[in-house]
Amino acid sequence: MDQTFEIFNSNIIQHKEIQRILKVRNRAFDQQTVNKKLYEDYKAEGWVINKENKETYIIRKPKVHHKEFEDRVWSAFAKMGFDEMNGNSLKLPFNSDEKIPGRKLDVFAADKETVLIIECKSAEELKKKSMQTVINDFITVKTGASQFLPRLYHPEKRKIKFILATNNIILSDVDRDRLKSERIEHFNQDDVSYYEQLIDRLGYAAKYQLLGRLFKNEEIPQLENKIPAIRGKMGGFTYYSFSLEPEKLLKIGYILHRTETTSDDDGYQRMVSKPRLKEIESFLNDNNNPGFFPNSIIINISTKKEDTLNYSLLKGEKHDSQIAEPVILSLPKSYHSAFIIDGQHRLYGYANTEWKFKNSIPVVAFENLPAEKQVDLFVQINSKQKPVSKNLLIMIMADLMWNSDKPKEATDAVKSKLLQRLGEKDSSPLYRRIMLTEGGRTTLTNITLDYLITNGFNKSNFFPKYSKGKLMVMGHLYVDPSDGYESMLDKSFSFFSEIFNYMKDNLESQWNLGNSEGGLIATNIGCTITIRIVDDILNHLVKTEGILPTNISAQELAKKTFVLLQIVVDTMNLLDPQKIKQTKNMAASAAGLENAIREYQKQINERYSSFKPSGLEEWVIENSGTFNESSKDLTEKIEHAIRDFVFDKLKEIYLERWWIDGVPKEIQKSSAVIAIDKGNVEPAENFIFLLDYKKIIEKPVNWNSFKDYFADPKEKSGKDNQTKWFDQLNEIRNKVSHPGRAKVTASEAQFLEELQSWLLERIGNE
Repeated sequence: MDQTFEIFNSNIIQHKEIQRILKVRNRAFDQQTVNKKLYEDYKAEGWVINKENKETYIIRKPKVHHKEFEDRVWSAFAKMGFDEMNGNSLKLPFNSDEKIPGRKLDVFAADKETVLIIECKSAEELKKKSMQTVINDFITVKTGASQFLPRLYHPEKRKIKFILATNNIILSDVDRDRLKSERIEHFNQDDVSYYEQLIDRLGYAAKYQLLGRLFKNEEIPQLENKIPAIRGKMGGFTYYSFSLEPEKLLKIGYILHRTETTSDDDGYQRMVSKPRLKEIESFLNDNNNPGFFPNSIIINISTKKEDTLNYSLLKGEKHDSQIAEPVILSLPKSYHSAFIIDGQHRLYGYANTEWKFKNSIPVVAFENLPAEKQVDLFVQINSKQKPVSKNLLIMIMADLMWNSDKPKEATDAVKSKLLQRLGEKDSSPLYRRIMLTEGGRTTLTNITLDYLITNGFNKSNFFPKYSKGKLMVMGHLYVDPSDGYESMLDKSFSFFSEIFNYMKDNLESQWNLGNSEGGLIATNIGCTITIRIVDDILNHLVKTEGILPTNISAQELAKKTFVLLQIVVDTMNLLDPQKIKQTKNMAASAAGLENAIREYQKQINERYSSFKPSGLEEWVIENSGTFNESSKDLTEKIEHAIRDFVFDKLKEIYLERWWIDGVPKEIQKSSAVIAIDKGNVEPAENFIFLLDYKKIIEKPVNWNSFKDYFADPKEKSGKDNQTKWFDQLNEIRNKVSHPGRAKVTASEAQFLEELQSWLLERIGNE
């Protein structure tokens, strides 16, 4: 075995050798120097000339996808500053029989505390592929190597993690479960891209984020964690104030970024600024006057409900403080245990310097600060730099409220994490369609968390509903959360994956358009319509067939909706780009969205009369168009009466200057422009709109002359309240003037009747 150790160690590379090989493996191309006479043979294989020498060419060729991916992964770990890595011939022994050769490793990375073994697999295009054989083989290697590696590094107790890295390969649920049960981490192409971005900004410090994910909540045996501190209360919350070497906080701390990764630990903080980190690093490394930071880094340390941070009182001289006391604090000896609320740039600025071991930084550490308070602090601090988006806040809350003792908070977290998982899992139909980063909206990535939660999930019966902590409605996707909310999240993800896969497969051309012209289904509006209609279908099946959704698997439950859901698919397939544009415009308002949903409910009801979502029958009557013709006549009658009365009254007050003194200047200008455009064949007053009359009436010098005629009798005070009926009348006028708009409802028709009753009685019918 000693010889095996010796052979293994001899093939490990370090420091300068790692940097030398990194220069080659970090390229996206292969490169070599060949004699000019031999170039034609290489040219046929895709090599191109990069540089010409006297007798040779330096030629290049893009790496094949599997080699490029393996080199990207190797390079990423090298850039994180691991001390030991594999060269070209490192083999990992995994069998006690020394005659059986070891396994050649794609990536091996180790430092003084950790050892990582990575197997890389790639495909040219994104596709589903069984990884059963690969996983079985990797498990065999892991089982054997788990005996070899601890003995190799004895007496050090290095943490060991095996990682399967895949590119463009969609793993099945069976494969994912197998990896999870064997404690093998999975990185997909998004994870690799994320760490490449993080390395670009953090350099070696990215390793701390990586280790926080791989060994979350696992003990760091070598960490010296007992420190002097002041324990006190701030805003009713326990905090500790102390100084600490940056290197220790880098190990236990974590900053969260919103990224598309396969990690269950959903991040939400915007990427750190590379220029800012460089400035801090230069500040710290100033040879003439090394810098330091006197202001505190703010963190939160969460413990289990029944536990608190360990501390002991410092014995010695007495003090006079009634609100604070000196203690010896035992920090958690585990990765990913301290969330950095403020100070990420200061902390990570130390990461690439020797000062992380030598300096100290002041820290204020809250203990179990409630999620909403952490969010408040995060927003207060970060909003000074750049406004925090609603999407980002939702993800913050989801992470901080996950498995909360308050069931409503925990359920809200499930909704958010469901959408995050649908957007980031490459097996999901909504992969890269949901906005999870601050990179901006595109035609494909256009769906937002807030929209779907507010208009979809919160107005449906998929999830449990509570009142004062008491369960009132279980919901279609309810799973007993006694052991946490992961099972409810898993069922929800499987259910909506089935639903949206069905929509994607049956509306493929529209799906591929996203939010561009002609695209509806893969947008906020399209997904919300789908969510709400599927909820209606399940409510219908519960009522008419007596199904119990909580007793049915996610896949089977989704399939039960397909018969009625196909009517929605058929309806959407018939929409031309113009009709889709009209639908988007209509659904831009909350009321318009509800009308769009009603239209699809109506389509199903016409085929299945027993399908009657609450309020549909009343909506159909109100939107039948029965009231359009009579409302058109009455609207015109009222508008003409308003025009005649207002003009007559202005002439009575201002005589020949009625237009100049009685009409607001902006209305005079806008109507004059229209009159000029029309060739001045009609006077400017003929081009005043309905809402212009409202502005004339509300003009301060006019109001006392008009209020007795135009003030709504139901509103006793407030000019805005007394004239807001103008806005409703204008909306109805727009409907009857444009046949493509929504129909006049029964309530709107009644409004017109009431308006006619009191207004025309005051200003006249002629």
